[in-house]
Amino acid sequence: RDCKTNICQPCELTDLATPHMANETDDDAGCRTCPAGGICDGSETLKCEQGYYQADKGESKRGVASCQTCPIGAECRFDQLYPLVQGSKWVKEVHPDGSLIELQRLSACPAGYSLVRSRFNPQADSCEKCTAEFYNIDGSVWASIDSIAGSSCKKCPIVGATCPGGSVVLAKEGWFGFLEPLSKQRRSDTQRRSDTQRRSDTQRRSDTQRRSD
Repeated sequence: RDCKTNICQPCELTDLATPHMANETDDDAGCRTCPAGGICDGSETLKCEQGYYQADKGESKRGVASCQTCPIGAECRFDQLYPLVQGSKWVKEVHPDGSLIELQRLSACPAGYSLVRSRFNPQADSCEKCTAEFYNIDGSVWASIDSIAGSSCKKCPIVGATCPGGSVVLAKEGWFGFLEPLSKQRRSDTQRRSDTQRRSDTQRRSDTQRRSD
């Protein structure tokens, strides 16, 4: 709408039309330049080019409809994001640049993969398969900071095993092995520390008692 004449004018065929919504000022509605990676025809319809996905559909005032570059760990077509690794999890998060646009961010990778993500580089999100001599049996989870909570790829045991990659650990001839989930490993480590502490306390009490006698 032309604010001077109060007459509605059609948008250019290369623009994106944004309709007036409740609680918006007159300046909030009108014609906007087509977002980068977008295909516009002067209407309210926004489509994204191959290799981009639609991050915000304009359904709220939180963000402006936009097309975002597809992350390394996904394939983007027909405005949608499709994970390359089956079992990986992606969630909506507000863009770290403060623009309030909602992006699809990687939050977890399945067993056999390490989660790669940087807070300020959404395009780098990916699940990387553990290479030969490394393994992962627990998967990886984003910890909301530039680190991974859970388990990334671990080095194969020095003796008794071979690791072709992914989540596979094979016992060599003459050896046997079992895979223990990370949660159990942590409980086992905690139990060992607790047992060691109890033995230490018992030994100190015994030594103190002998000195008293």
